[in-house]
Amino acid sequence: MFKLNTVAFVGLLTATSAVAEPSSQSVMMQLRDTPASQYDLGLFKLQLAASALGASIKDEYIKGTNFRIERVGLLEDIDRLDIVVYLKGDARDMSPQACQNVKEKIINSPKFSFSGSSFFKGVSAEKFEELNSSVGTKIEISSRENDSFKFEC
Repeated sequence: MFKLNTVAFVGLLTATSAVAEPSSQSVMMQLRDTPASQYDLGLFKLQLAASALGASIKDEYIKGTNFRIERVGLLEDIDRLDIVVYLKGDARDMSPQACQNVKEKIINSPKFSFSGSSFFKGVSAEKFEELNSSVGTKIEISSRENDSFKFEC
């Protein structure tokens, strides 16, 4: 199903290594005393949302198409985060235009109303627009007959 971004998760867990380890303090107390960044918390919330969404819409067909949702994941890049919807369809139905059509339908669906400001708190009002433009949706359609035949948009 959805694979948790283990690098970010392990990063959260290993952040405690920079904290002095008094012998009288338990590991759980040390973890509680180590603050996570707003990015770490937002990323975790976005991963949970993608995982929950993927579980709830797996195997659904996009209305008006022959593309079936296979899974939903999260793509983390330096300046952006994208919810990625992976779909399967017949090779004869696939094209860059078909990918764009599916993307439009998905983005306009209420299930996919993601905005960065929903997941990342503590950002000033001036930065909300920049944040929202840094969180998006990508689509990958691949052929049922041949997994290496795919389009991304």
